[in-house]
Amino acid sequence: MKYPNKCCRCGMCCLSGVCPAGLARYGIKHDDQKQRCPGLMFDGDKSSCQIALQSPALMEDLGMGAGCCIKARVISPDRVVAFEELPDKTKIIIAQKVRYNQIAQA
Repeated sequence: MKYPNKCCRCGMCCLSGVCPAGLARYGIKHDDQKQRCPGLMFDGDKSSCQIALQSPALMEDLGMGAGCCIKARVISPDRVVAFEELPDKTKIIIAQKVRYNQIAQA
């Protein structure tokens, strides 16, 4: 799949929900999406996936690093934001706020 917006590795996609690989690997129930995936790791501002690091094919299947396509209610609960179109620095700041529970995720 081609993405019009590049990936900045902010981690927002994984902060928004656990992917099928994470659900299976860590036994997380699909309806328990408030639990953060244990495979999500951060090195400063950059996220990575512990599962994908062990399986480059999975990384490609899930589109990790290929681009950004997130629409979310992370700035206002009443409005869906085209997160993927925001500047990289803004994405990183928002993802950090979600990461540290300073704003709600949706």
